Amino acid sequence: MQRVSIHDLHREIILNSMSPGFDAPPPKVLHKDLIPEGVHNAMLPAWTRGTFQPHPLHIVRLFDVYLTGEGLLFDREKNLISESVTQYEPAAIAEAHRRVVEAGEPRTEWGSCILLRKRGDSNYGHWMIELLPKLWAAEDLFDIDDCVIPKRSGAMEAVMKTALRLSSNGPHGLIEHSDSEVIFFKQLLFVEGLTSHGLYMSPLVFAKTDKLVKSTVETKKIFVSRRGAARDLANEDDVIASLMAASFEVVHPGAMSLEEQATTFSSASHVVGVMGAGLTNIMFCAPGAKVINLAPATFPDTFFYLIAQNRKLDYTEIRGTNLSEGPGWDQPFLISPLDIVGCLEASKSIV
Repeated sequence: MQRVSIHDLHREIILNSMSPGFDAPPPKVLHKDLIPEGVHNAMLPAWTRGTFQPHPLHIVRLFDVYLTGEGLLFDREKNLISESVTQYEPAAIAEAHRRVVEAGEPRTEWGSCILLRKRGDSNYGHWMIELLPKLWAAEDLFDIDDCVIPKRSGAMEAVMKTALRLSSNGPHGLIEHSDSEVIFFKQLLFVEGLTSHGLYMSPLVFAKTDKLVKSTVETKKIFVSRRGAARDLANEDDVIASLMAASFEVVHPGAMSLEEQATTFSSASHVVGVMGAGLTNIMFCAPGAKVINLAPATFPDTFFYLIAQNRKLDYTEIRGTNLSEGPGWDQPFLISPLDIVGCLEASKSIV
C-alpha cells in the first residue's frame, strides 16, 4: 500500500491561514515525582512550550476519494492519504485498505460534504474539541450540504446532533458513516491543523463553544464523577465526603444532555474531576474558574491542560498511584482527599 500527501493530489485550496498564537505557562502539578520518566517526557513538549506560535490551518476540497474506518481516506488509485491517519495502528490501516480494494462500486456522494471523522471519534472529548470545530472553521467560507459524522447511537448520537443544531450555521444534511462502510466522494472538504492530539490545540477550536451555553444558574462547586468507568477513583467515596463538606455537589456528565452539561459547567466556579471525557466540559467554564484534574501518574495526556490554557482557567493536576501495580492508566487509582482540599485552599502555585 502506497501513501500520498494531500498536497500532492489534485485539490482545491479553500483556505491557507494561520491560527492565532497563545500563551501557555506550565501546569501546576502535585506529585509530579510519581510520573514515570517516559510519560513525563511525552508531555513536556506541550507543558514547556510557554508560547504557542501561530499555527498553519488548511482547508482543502479533495476530489474522488474513498472513506472508510474512523476517517481514513484513500485516493482514486486507492493509495492511503497520509494526513487522514490519526492515532491508527498498522493492522487497522491494512484492514481499511482491504475494504477499499474489495469495495467494487461503493455508495457515491456528489454534494459539498465536510469530513467530521477521526480515530476515537466516539469519544465525547474528541468530537467536541477535534471534530465539531472543523465545521465551524469551514462553514463561514462557503455552503456545505452535508456533514460526514460517525454512525453512533444513544447518548453519543444525541450529543453530536444537538451540538450541530445549536452551534452551526446549518441546518446541514448528515451522512452517518459506519466504521466498516466504504463511501466514494466526488468531492470532500478536509480541515487540517486545528489540533494535534497531545501537542497542539488552536484557540479557534472554541470559536462557537459559547453558543452551546443557553442559560446559567447560580455559581456552584462540582465534582465530576467517573464511577464505574475505566480509570476511576478507587476511593471516590472518601473524596466525595471531603468535597461535600466544602459545599461541592456531585455531577454525572454521562447521564446529562449536552445542554445540561454546558449549563452546569458554565456556572461552576470550582471543578474537580478525573481525567476523562466528562472533564472536557471545562471548555464551558468561565475564565478564572478553578479546575483540579485528577489523573494516574501513568497517563500521558495534555488534552485538558490545553483546553484550560485556551479558556484561561486556573488549572491544577494531582497525580495519583494505580491501585494495582503496572504501567496502564485505564484502571482504578488513588488520590488523597487531603491533597484535593489542600489544592482548593492553596493561594500559591504548586511547583
